[in-house]
Amino acid sequence: MNTLNFETKLFKGFVIPGIIAEVVMILVIPILLSVSLFGGIGGPKGAAVGMTLLPIQMLFYSLLSIAAIYAIVLTRMRKRQNSKFVRTAREFLICGDLAISIIMLFSTYLTIVGWGYFYAPSVIVILALGGSALAYFIIWTCKVYRHEGLRFWSKTTLKSIGKAVGFILLGIIAVAAFFVLVGILEDLLFGPSIRGRM
Repeated sequence: MNTLNFETKLFKGFVIPGIIAEVVMILVIPILLSVSLFGGIGGPKGAAVGMTLLPIQMLFYSLLSIAAIYAIVLTRMRKRQNSKFVRTAREFLICGDLAISIIMLFSTYLTIVGWGYFYAPSVIVILALGGSALAYFIIWTCKVYRHEGLRFWSKTTLKSIGKAVGFILLGIIAVAAFFVLVGILEDLLFGPSIRGRM
């Protein structure tokens, strides 16, 4: 398959469905987390579980932020027929592989350890969405590596992993800063006691 045909296939088969999937996850997962994740736990224990879930939520929001930026970048690159389109997509794929793998491992561990505390249907939906996303990224990573004639265990992959870790950490910092800023603005506009009344 020549490069132009592969780029078209990559854009239509990965970038566009990825944008749709991101919108769905933005709409669905926060609702599952906030409304119906905890089925049999509340009070101090519920707060403790919520704090345990905080790192994975931050990683998830970081991934969504990175994905949103890459969606814009890849769409512009494809429109302009930039020769670095496939390489940029590969870097994002490695980032997604890494972040989603960590999220899935941590989610699975929490599910096993905390089964009975969580609302089973919500957990099943979240794990199904996460597993589908991971499979989706791995399949396209394999296709891109095969197209470029690269071996997975190579300097190219190590560089991509290093860049991915940097992006993920920056994303987490940005998300944390956003929530802190929202909290400060909330206190300035409504007073520090509003959260206590909610």
